[in-house]
Amino acid sequence: RDRRRLQIQRHRLRRVDPLTGLIALADALPPAAMVCFPAPAIISSMTWSIEVDALPTDADAWFLQRSAADDSADGYSRQVMTLWDETGRRLFAARQTVAIFV
Repeated sequence: RDRRRLQIQRHRLRRVDPLTGLIALADALPPAAMVCFPAPAIISSMTWSIEVDALPTDADAWFLQRSAADDSADGYSRQVMTLWDETGRRLFAARQTVAIFV
C-alpha cells in the first residue's frame, strides 16, 4: 500500500503584512532533502535568500510552492524554492543552504 500522501494546506495572510506573510510561506516547508533522511535529524540553515517578484493580491488565495534539492552531499544540502499565486504569477524565488547532522 502506498503511504505517500499529497498534503495541501491553505494559508491565510489576513491581518498580516503581505511581505511578512510571503516570507513566512517561503520558510514554511522543511528542506527538500529531508525526505531522503533515514531518520529525523537536526538541520541548521547556513544561507537563505529570497527574490520577491510580487506580493499577493488576495489574502485568501491559494498558493503553489515548489521546493527541490539541487544537491546534497557531505553534510550539506542546497535547495531552491518557488511560490506562485493561483493565476500562475511567480511571487518569489528563494535559495537555501543547510547543514545536515545525520
